[in-house]
Amino acid sequence: MFNNVIGQQRVKKILTNIHKSERLSHAYIFHGKEGIGKDAMAIEFSRLINNESPETNIFHTEYFNFITSLPAGTGDAGENSDPLLGLDKKDFDVYRSEMENKSEDFYHKINIPKANNIRIDSIRFIKRKIYLTGRENKKKIYVISDADKMSQESANALLKILEEPPKNSLLILTTSRINSLLPTIIGRCQLIKFDDISLDDLTNYINKTFNEISSEEAALYASLSDGSISACNALIENDTLEFRESMLNLLAAALSGRSLLLGDEIDYIISMKSKSALKQYLSIMLLWFSDLVLRDSGSVDFIANKDKIDRLDKFNSKFEFDYYDVILSIEDAIREIDMNVNQELILFNLIYKLKAIINPLKTG
Repeated sequence: MFNNVIGQQRVKKILTNIHKSERLSHAYIFHGKEGIGKDAMAIEFSRLINNESPETNIFHTEYFNFITSLPAGTGDAGENSDPLLGLDKKDFDVYRSEMENKSEDFYHKINIPKANNIRIDSIRFIKRKIYLTGRENKKKIYVISDADKMSQESANALLKILEEPPKNSLLILTTSRINSLLPTIIGRCQLIKFDDISLDDLTNYINKTFNEISSEEAALYASLSDGSISACNALIENDTLEFRESMLNLLAAALSGRSLLLGDEIDYIISMKSKSALKQYLSIMLLWFSDLVLRDSGSVDFIANKDKIDRLDKFNSKFEFDYYDVILSIEDAIREIDMNVNQELILFNLIYKLKAIINPLKTG
């Protein structure tokens, strides 16, 4: 049971008790930071509810539906049509490939170009199917991944379903941004908060998955992953130690006024032309500032960059800053990436904000 879910022992116990008690709600919201297993748990919970064996690929069953963002397509598929019919061949092929990857790796992050929103067509399609009579011994299950990406129109359509929930069906919404959901949707679902993945679980995952990584490197990557499997995978795939060095050079150049070095470091990350790489870069920056505060307070055990203690001390001895202003500035920059703002502009604006927040310590 839940063999494909890493960690989350508390949530596993909650869902197991729900299943045993046979007091299943009509809708749940699984929420917590990105990459901690919300989709994976939704898939495994669906398998448990319908008593499917671990060998069954439920993505290939008639009762399980996984809803994700889709490109605009060539036209409106119509209220009574499958929204996939509106996709052009290239987008449809990408969709099929991504869904197959998801069915094989529940932690896979679906990436379809120009798929920025969960379309109204997808919610209409749920509405048309969910009220139909299904097999007596199976529940119709709809997992809406990244439900915060629903447009206003899509969210309103989903709300109508939640207001009149059909029998023998289940909706599971997953999100890392619960505050972006309509309060009326939140109010009609049972909320289950997911925990960060523990350092031990992350380290074990790295050791089992990446044979070429040493135990020492695994421990470092686990500490840098901020409790997230997807962050961990991105760290390893993107040569994170090089990212971190570049990020530290960028901060040093910005705060010392070395514009040539600053330009070089910005060019380095922009040249990758990758939204996920830039997100990872800024996530590493978030961790760095968190560690600066932890180091200053003496909480060494929780520091991610344990191999950079000397550099943390050096930074703290030279600068002071408002932690919350720094974090808000970096998080704003990360949000702008998803809004397709020019990446070079994002970085220059962030540097401008940080230079105003981070000040040299006064001596004497």
